[in-house]
Amino acid sequence: MKTLFSAVILALLLLNAPAVDAYSCGRYPTVCDSYRSADAVFIGVVQSVQPNKAKDLKGREYTGGQVTHIQVEKSFKAMAQPEVVFRTQGTSCDPTYQEGQRWLFFGASRPVTGAR
Repeated sequence: MKTLFSAVILALLLLNAPAVDAYSCGRYPTVCDSYRSADAVFIGVVQSVQPNKAKDLKGREYTGGQVTHIQVEKSFKAMAQPEVVFRTQGTSCDPTYQEGQRWLFFGASRPVTGAR
């Protein structure tokens, strides 16, 4: 009887437990919301991509992410520079760039958390 009771309680707990994601890149806003909140909006072409080298707390060098040079092809909002450089850290939420790709960028001059 105790085993049956324990099994029923365990089943109820498991069925009522909320789903948990280990890591989430955040919600994705609509294109209109992204445009409205962006400081700059432009189409860019990836010119070059190199590994992003950094140092850990002990001074050891490691590679994580990319350093990407983007040539601005067309600006839609407040983009005066002809080229920008993006540095990623190599997380699962970072985009992976390849030379020759064209992207539509929504840029922010301040750090953005949760949404891209």
